[in-house]
Amino acid sequence: MLRRRQIYLPQSLREQYFRALHYPPSVGHLGVEKTLRRLKSRVYWPGMRSDVHTWVRVCEPCQRSKPERRLPFGKMISARPRHIFHTIYIDFYGPKPKSTGGHTYAFVMVDAATRWLDVRLTNSSDARTSIHQITKFCQRWGFPKIIVSDNAPSFRSFEFQSKCRQMGATNRYTAAYHPQPNLAERLNQSLKACILAYIDDHTRWDLHIGFFVLAINTAYQISLKYSPYQMVVGQEARYPGDIDSDTDDWSNHCLRQLPKIYICI
Repeated sequence: MLRRRQIYLPQSLREQYFRALHYPPSVGHLGVEKTLRRLKSRVYWPGMRSDVHTWVRVCEPCQRSKPERRLPFGKMISARPRHIFHTIYIDFYGPKPKSTGGHTYAFVMVDAATRWLDVRLTNSSDARTSIHQITKFCQRWGFPKIIVSDNAPSFRSFEFQSKCRQMGATNRYTAAYHPQPNLAERLNQSLKACILAYIDDHTRWDLHIGFFVLAINTAYQISLKYSPYQMVVGQEARYPGDIDSDTDDWSNHCLRQLPKIYICI
């Protein structure tokens, strides 16, 4: 049975469907609200919030990997860019133990407008590695106007700053010992939680990175009212078990959503 393009699930299938949209690496054990949003966009049953809260509370990987969250001391409002990929935040995640794939770092890039996450595995955190990864990012998404980073030597180096100027980008740096304004630092915490939830062997920390990035990019963002994936691509990502939406009505619905999405930027 359908309810507003949602499948009404009988009780016998609810926990099984919850596990399908909470446990795989491609959905990332991202907690109550993000799991609930992912479910609500696909299925419906009465008392869904209560059920999801109960199941997440007893999910052992979630309890092991999620850091304690405290309310911020004050409200900080940052200007949001008017264009996608106008401003990107960058950071290195690591160093980690050398993986079986030979990686010790992940280079993290986050778009300020959409919170789109891009992660590249590396074996170094020097300036040349940073330049190489920024160049690959630009080849796919275009050239940013502003690049925000911490004060790491690789980002402060003359070589890196010269490359940014060649790309027409301005370097901006977060205050020393105060990395919180860097969106890449915040997404590092989400990435770390995903790794802790799935990986016991530290030499395999990079095993599911691609799926973790998908999980984070397809998770609903309260501040944006959409997921990063929806804001960049224009529709939600398909997951196994989704309703077949290859119809004209659904295509038209996605096209109608695009103006609303870009108004939010």
